[in-house]
Amino acid sequence: MKSDSKTLDENRFFDTNLFVYAYTEPNSEKGKRAQKLLIDVFEGRAKGVLSNQVLAELSYVLLSKFETDPEKVDVIVSSIRINANWRRLEYSTKTVAKCVKAILHTKTRFFDTLIAETMRENEINMIITENTKDFERINGMTTVNPFR
Repeated sequence: MKSDSKTLDENRFFDTNLFVYAYTEPNSEKGKRAQKLLIDVFEGRAKGVLSNQVLAELSYVLLSKFETDPEKVDVIVSSIRINANWRRLEYSTKTVAKCVKAILHTKTRFFDTLIAETMRENEINMIITENTKDFERINGMTTVNPFR
């Protein structure tokens, strides 16, 4: 099946690392590139896809590693949750079971595989991530590293 660029644009999954760079290193080269991608979605110039796992990972990293004020984390997560340009996917217990079975074959990390299985269930196969090495090991995943 041939996809046009609009369909591709609407089916780009954003990995947690983009959000982390955008919110924790806003003045670095990676932070600026991540911000540009996220702002394009927030302002409606593009569409983006993420999962409840990405929001959980982002919250955990901001609160634990960077000791971000919980009120600020709430604002960040809420702004993503309510913005209509973000398609939000949720995984289920069935997704977790598929993930465990997939790991038997791919030998990939659990949380990366859980993202991949969530994407697969929703017919998304493109992920924007710095972590291309792990996702490329998962069959059917197309990775785009915005920092290269």
